[in-house]
Amino acid sequence: MFVEEAPLDPQYFLNLSGKITGRSNISFPVIETTKSKNHQNTFNHVNFVYFADSKDKINIYLIGDFDYLYKKRKLHQIFLNDSPTRFWAITLKLPIGNLFYYKFLVNNKLVTDPLNTLSKTLDNNIEWSVCFTHYYKNAIVFEKWEWVILQRLVSYLLPFKTDEFDTFVNKHQGQFNNMTRSLVSQLNYDIGCVNFIDKLIAKDERHHIIDYKLCLKEIKRILLLLNQFQEPGEMDEYFYQRVYEIMINTDFSLWDKSRYEEPDYFIKVLRRHIITAAFSHPKYGGNTLALGWQFLNALLKENNEDNAGYDWRQAIEKPLGTNTEYAG
Repeated sequence: MFVEEAPLDPQYFLNLSGKITGRSNISFPVIETTKSKNHQNTFNHVNFVYFADSKDKINIYLIGDFDYLYKKRKLHQIFLNDSPTRFWAITLKLPIGNLFYYKFLVNNKLVTDPLNTLSKTLDNNIEWSVCFTHYYKNAIVFEKWEWVILQRLVSYLLPFKTDEFDTFVNKHQGQFNNMTRSLVSQLNYDIGCVNFIDKLIAKDERHHIIDYKLCLKEIKRILLLLNQFQEPGEMDEYFYQRVYEIMINTDFSLWDKSRYEEPDYFIKVLRRHIITAAFSHPKYGGNTLALGWQFLNALLKENNEDNAGYDWRQAIEKPLGTNTEYAG
């Protein structure tokens, strides 16, 4: 795979530098949508930044599994009014839906990205910084059993496990191609929310990882107390309803408070993440096939005398939308 280096925009990185020194919660590297000539987004601009100890000139390179692991890409020092700054940067054009491992080579010393909180230690016990582009679908934070339990819980809490949504899906089946129809049938109506949450707490809300890890472990323990004959992913919805009631009513006869003190707090966080995921841009992992927007549009049209709905396609780039100006 050939990876292209995009032209550097010094003003863009100067704006980012202000966010770094101002202790903003912006995630690095910064991922931006790239619009191709046919208005379809197949690549992202991934902006890597290194904040040096001084303004002195140093040799700094980026290496990663973008194409050839041994290939070094030189970072460029950012200048302000012809004066050097402590910021070095490079922009790569990387394909969407992928995860990459990378490091900086600073004066011949390999270091992980100090501005990126997401890293992974590989089987050889070496730690690498990690970044992922839009539409990446594999798990980053959650283990398989955590993903399954969270998907069942999300499906129970979402407004899509309803007769109205069933009617909506059945009504639009004729508009779905075979791939879409198959995907919809497998979603269990969580419409990608777990994938969105996985990416969200991997970077932007990493402080909530501990909440998810502790609560999912406790939820699994309670599910197995309630039903000793099935795995959590195979259990009837009743058992998830029972766990939900325990959490919102803080029923500590079953919930172990020493493991996680406020399960009702976790439910509030989860609800916020679910709603954000269901109606966010699909590039962030949730709202698969824009089903959340499609359902909202159908409901608004059905309940509006003027048959006016939520025409989201005018605001979104192809292939989901019709806008040729918006770059996502």
